[in-house]
Amino acid sequence: MKTKLFTILFFLSISFQPILAQIKQGKIIYKINYPSVDIPADQKAMLPSESTCYFSNNNCRTESDGIMGMKMVTICVKDQMTLLLDIMGKKIAMNPRDNQSMKTKTPTISYSDEVKKIAGHDCKKATLIFDENTKMTVWCAEDITGGGSWGGNFENLKGAPLEYTADLNGMSMIMTASKVSEERVSKKKFEIPSDYEFMTPEQLQRQFK
Repeated sequence: MKTKLFTILFFLSISFQPILAQIKQGKIIYKINYPSVDIPADQKAMLPSESTCYFSNNNCRTESDGIMGMKMVTICVKDQMTLLLDIMGKKIAMNPRDNQSMKTKTPTISYSDEVKKIAGHDCKKATLIFDENTKMTVWCAEDITGGGSWGGNFENLKGAPLEYTADLNGMSMIMTASKVSEERVSKKKFEIPSDYEFMTPEQLQRQFK
């Protein structure tokens, strides 16, 4: 009887372990590297070096600093993405997915058996294919959920992207998580501030001509 009881408790502990280990809300800090950027060191130092992602209940907020004091925030709530820009005190909001030129295709995703540890989490290698010319390699942690699209095209990914490479107009940018913390995230993080003015990309360009 004791042996049976021990066996049952052992298998129950194995079954519940992944559930107990799930992180459903918290914060991820990413380090940003630019391996293909060939510019002077003083100019490269002006590029964002860190990004912070807050996630909860399939919502996501990503914050980073840009050049010349610019601050950029991306808020994803369900299917709605809002980009907040604070450029020298000028506060601008945009909905990138409402603009045809800024839309991206939903990628197909394939997974491999390759695994590596990032920020203390086992990450599985995934390949996202947008079209025949556009691919992205992502290392995702299946024990971290709750970020929805994770601020981009990752809504169908099995877990949080802890490392990936993005190509921005020929400039390669590598995002690598340096720290993951489980913590309560306020709903206010996913609200759009009332002092931001909504603009289209064309209106934004005209503002700074």
